[in-house]
Amino acid sequence: MKPSVRNNIQYGVVIPSKNRFPYVIKTLSRLQNSKNPPTVVAIIDSSANAIELGDQVKSLIPEPKFKISWLFSPKSGTAVQRNTGIEYLKTNFPDLEWVMLLDDDLIFEDGFFNNIDFRSLDKSALWFALPTDSRAEMKNRKEEGAAKKICKALGLYPNPGRIAASGFHASLNFDADIDFDIEWAPSALMVFHIGQDSIFPSRPFSENFGGYGYLEDLEMSLRMRNSGIGLRLLDIRIEHPTILRDSFIFGKIEVVNRAKILKAMKNGSVVMFLTMISLRILKSLWEGLHGRIGITRFFGSLYGFFLVIVDLGIGLINGEDRKNGDSGATYR
Repeated sequence: MKPSVRNNIQYGVVIPSKNRFPYVIKTLSRLQNSKNPPTVVAIIDSSANAIELGDQVKSLIPEPKFKISWLFSPKSGTAVQRNTGIEYLKTNFPDLEWVMLLDDDLIFEDGFFNNIDFRSLDKSALWFALPTDSRAEMKNRKEEGAAKKICKALGLYPNPGRIAASGFHASLNFDADIDFDIEWAPSALMVFHIGQDSIFPSRPFSENFGGYGYLEDLEMSLRMRNSGIGLRLLDIRIEHPTILRDSFIFGKIEVVNRAKILKAMKNGSVVMFLTMISLRILKSLWEGLHGRIGITRFFGSLYGFFLVIVDLGIGLINGEDRKNGDSGATYR
């Protein structure tokens, strides 16, 4: 039985945002109507007019039940923003026991925050909720195709909740019986202990994944597990809007950041990574030619692949160990 979350323990909320003011206001309104409001909500905003937006909140939520800290972040990227928010809470609100990280565009019911019981949560674990979207629901209902089955059989692609030696991960199915150690926690909604005896660092996310921030939660999951912190699933339903990732930039980031995951793994395989990423690039070409995604994503993937190959070649020349990620490359 996965625990839910409910009571009156002091907790803070961190919301990274950029140009999504209406979404943040909806979340603040739900918190305002909650029977279990937080002590403080820190919005780390990279919008150009973040200061003005912070002033507008005062008129939209005139008598908040909690302190609202609207902070401008000159550096965009969810990893930087989350780290900034967590550090801010730990420094300025030392009595807080828990922190909740929320994406600014999550969709949940109005009574969502009434169902949180922090007393039932293990302080030594990283808790997370599993977001779904329309595409994820379709994937859960759809039988796996032959290509994915072959990739799984070859060890290129993992079972749900796991990470393969290729550096690729698979999402959990919320309704599945989980009797294994989860290897990946999505960062859309995370909860962990930040009290005086907290084992979590003030800046838990790597800031080496660029402004887009793709896969930084996967790297954090690997690091937390390597330090002995378990990943636990909350019994909470949340929804994420469907995002179509078909740009040149995402194509590049998809390859480059996946290579960074490989570097963070203890049992990663360069051969499996190159095989799987090549298959994904071919898939993006097929989908682009058939109008399922923008063809520019394919060209971005090719560019990212070139950057990774160059770095791997430099690593071999320098005698670096590519298996367990000792290169330190940044892939700009």
